[in-house]
Parts: sequence; C-alpha cells; structure tokens
Amino acid sequence: MKLLRERLAALVEQQAQRHAWLKLLLDRHLPDPAERHEHAANVMLRAGMSALATDLMARQIAAIRASLLPGRPTVALFSPLPAYRHHFGTLLDTLGAAGCNAIGIYSDVVGDIFDRHPRAFYVPGDQVPELDFVDVTITNTLIGTLPRGSRNVLLVHDIQDSPMGERAEFLRFAGGFDYFVVASTGGVDSMKRIMRAKVIEGGPARFERPMKCIVPAGYVRLDQNIRDFERLGAAPDAIIYAPTVDLPAFGEHSSIGAYGFELVRHLMERFPDRTIIFRPHPNTRNKAAIERIVAAFSGDPRFVHDANKSDYMSSYARSALMLTDMSGTAYTYAFTTLRPVVFFAPSQARVPGVDGQERYFRDRERVGAVVDRVEDVAGAIRGVLAGPHRERIEALRGELIFNVGGAERYLAENLAHMVDGTPKADWIYLTSPDL
Repeated sequence: MKLLRERLAALVEQQAQRHAWLKLLLDRHLPDPAERHEHAANVMLRAGMSALATDLMARQIAAIRASLLPGRPTVALFSPLPAYRHHFGTLLDTLGAAGCNAIGIYSDVVGDIFDRHPRAFYVPGDQVPELDFVDVTITNTLIGTLPRGSRNVLLVHDIQDSPMGERAEFLRFAGGFDYFVVASTGGVDSMKRIMRAKVIEGGPARFERPMKCIVPAGYVRLDQNIRDFERLGAAPDAIIYAPTVDLPAFGEHSSIGAYGFELVRHLMERFPDRTIIFRPHPNTRNKAAIERIVAAFSGDPRFVHDANKSDYMSSYARSALMLTDMSGTAYTYAFTTLRPVVFFAPSQARVPGVDGQERYFRDRERVGAVVDRVEDVAGAIRGVLAGPHRERIEALRGELIFNVGGAERYLAENLAHMVDGTPKADWIYLTSPDL
C-alpha cells in the first residue's frame, strides 16, 4: 500500500507539470508536499484522478466564497479565454476601491497579468455556474456558461459598429446577458440593430432574460491603451499588419487566407528600412496561412511575428502605421496612438451591404486610406504617413467614443444600477421608444 501511495503521489506531480491548472490548484490549496501527497493518494485510491480535480475545485470555490466581505455586492470579471483579457484594464482594482467584492475568474491558465492578480481565481468553464454567490458577472466575450443567478454584462469588444462577428452567433448568446457595455455611438447603433432583429424574430419574450440594456460607458481597453502608450514611449520604426479573424461570414473581407502572404511580402520588399510586424487575430482559424507567412519571413531580422494572445501594446507603440482589412483593431490602434491606418479591401465595392453596418466603413478614410489592390498598398502607406492625421483622428475619437479616459470610473459609479436592476435615464432598454 505504501508503494501504491508513492506511485499515486508521483503521478499527481507528473500531471501537475503537464497541466498548469492542476499545479495552480495544488499549490494554492495543498502547498505542503507531505499533505499534498497524502491527501491526493487518499482521494485517488477512492475514486481516481477526476475525483481529485473535483475535490480541488470544491476547495477553490469555497476559498473564493470565504474571501468575500459581507454586505458588499460581488462582481466577477470573467475571462474564459486569453484573448481580450486586457479589455478589463484595471477594472478589478477600480471596482474593489469602489466598495465591491471584485474578483477575477479565468478558465485558461496563461500566467498573464490577469491571472496573476491576487484577486483572480481559476475556475474551469463547466464549474462557473457554481459561483452562485456572484451578483454581477462582467465578461469580455460571448459565452453561454455564466454564474447561476447573476446579472450578466457583456463588454462588447468592438470599438466601432462593425465587425460584430457572426450575427447568428451573437443572437444565440445574447439572450443570456442583461447589459451590453458599448464604446461608441456606432456601437450603440449596432446593438440597437441586433436587439431589433431579436425582437422582430419573436418579440421580447424571445429573450430568456427580460432585462436588456445598452450601456454607453466607453472603452475600458482604449483608456488602458492610452496609459500604456504614454508609458512605453517607443520610437515608431515599424509597420504592423493585423488582419481580422477569418469568420466565414466575413468572406473576402478577411485578408489572412487569400492575401496575407502577398501583403507581408509587399511590405517586406517596399519598406526595407522598417520592421514589419505580423499580428494575426488570436482566434484565427486558418493556422496554415499563419505558418506559411512565419516560415517564409522569420529568417529576416526585420520580420516580427507577434503571437501574444492578450497584449498588443508593445507592437502598437512601435508602429508608425497599421495595415488591416476590416478588423475592429484598426480604430483601437488609431484612437490609441493617433496614427493612421490603411485598409486593404479587395471587395470594398460590396462593403456597404455587409450586415447593414456601415459606420465602420464610412469612417475609414477619416483615419487613413482604403486600397483594393496589393500593389497599391505601399503608395497609400507613404501618402498617409506624409500627410496630417493626428488632429483628424483625435477629433473623430472625441466624436465617437464615450467617456475617453473615464470608462472604468463610469462603470464603478453606475454599478448599483446593474446590481439592483434599477433604470438609468441615459441607458437604452429593450422597451425604450427609440430602440
């Protein structure tokens, strides 16, 4: 029996080295090696490795509950994936300072600034509903698995009115949310269209949760970006190519598959004095297209493949210009750096009909230029870099974005409306006359 226990303990340590989440939970709840090995062996002798995971998660949820101060609302910032974590900015600290039990919840261990926060906890997606003590859940991506009984808030990560991903997918998950926090006037218009579409499908009853509200709070990520940009102060020696995610609904508007290789080669050839940063969307499906580009150009010291899934600011800060297609990051980059963007749009003649969302496309030349042929890209880049752009981009930012520099503060000051469900005059509800 002693030998068996020793083998089980060794197996646990072996698995902990392979699975970051298991190591994290063991280190947090069973830090003493002797206690860890004894407890793990006892549990596994009874019911196996899965029982050990269940035991550790019960400890984790109990620890989260025990960390909460009584008499305060509990707000969870939930990030199921590494992408978009920086969209929370410093909201965890801001809400905590405002008197909330603010906790971070993540389902993928990557060791970034979010999951290293002392108030952040690992919880796998299938266990998130067990966090039934959470009053408000703020998440950065569409997801159907949320804490039971919570009011649910989506930080819409698009800074403009398009792209909003695939409409059918958005509608499928939208029913699980109560509030949609948007960044801009274009975002308000887009969410109105989405909510109207859902109502037309079958009226408010089609939403399984009756509270549906658009919150014009601003863009937390932009505010954090501006702070980081000022702190980094990098010399703009690069051009960044950042194509959008290759969703089927985007078709030719997503350049990575059909044009990505040619665009990178064009930049490398036409700008020998510049570093060329290739930053594909972290959720890109066409991995072969990425691998082809990286394999072809990684031997050149001027080529940089930015594969960081959650933080792009070092690449933004050193880039004099962005080349993209229809990615929302175009406006995030422009409004962060006040530097221009060139949009590659081989199907731009058909753009105004894309999902009925036109503001994104209508404003493109206010932050840069639009081209539809690879061979025209270099000329467009030189043209916009030579012309005035800073003041024009800053004016557009002020026109479109709510509460520049103050989105976190706005959310903290108005959180009570989400906790209690009380109305706010400037929020737009499912029943609003102007919806």
